Amino acid sequence: MRNMLKATTLERKFPLLAVENGCIISKDADITV
Repeated sequence: MRNMLKATTLERKFPLLAVENGCIISKDADITV
């Protein structure tokens, strides 16, 4: 839970939820390969 501040700061700069296996998942649930 302590990483939530870092995650929110990153989301403000980059609207991405996660980057896994070369796939980028944005807040709009769009998956970019």
